[in-house]
Amino acid sequence: MIVILGRPRTVERGPREPDGAGGLAARLAMACARAGAGVELAGSVGEDAAGDALATALAERGVGHAALLRIPGAATPREGSDDPLPRLEAADVELALGCLPECRVLVLAEALPEATLEVALDAARFQGASVIAVLAAGEAPGPRLASAATVLAGPARDPATRAFTDLVGGYAAALDRGTPAQEAFAAARQAVGWESRA
Repeated sequence: MIVILGRPRTVERGPREPDGAGGLAARLAMACARAGAGVELAGSVGEDAAGDALATALAERGVGHAALLRIPGAATPREGSDDPLPRLEAADVELALGCLPECRVLVLAEALPEATLEVALDAARFQGASVIAVLAAGEAPGPRLASAATVLAGPARDPATRAFTDLVGGYAAALDRGTPAQEAFAAARQAVGWESRA
């Protein structure tokens, strides 16, 4: 199973946004599901109607949300807004990942504070899971993350583009099936035509 760690955002459904779920974490989770993998999104949303709608939208796309925490008093943010994100602290991550003992691949969909990152990496090591970290363009990983994960930088303009999320989703799904990392990444790149991109 693949676990995506991050905070999803809500989007208004329409012709350009049929999924009803946004933000990099949700888009990566849906990409893993499209690649045929079992996937859970571990993170947090507000305890509100938007958070409920987001969980429903994820389930409709084959993404589990058993470890998606509802934070009382917080609002689920909309994609593209500067709304504050719901809490996602070390204790939250420990609780969420403890609910998902069958994790084979952990995808970190956002930069995490050091204490929270340590909890996530320790959980992955304990479970024997591969780790993929998606960083913003130009963001450098710390030494622990660089040694523990495959670190991918998202496109500078929009890291949640379909081609990039499908690349990461295909790579994670192949790792989940037991494909060696180098072979898995090469196959994912070929599947989305990433070689031809500048």
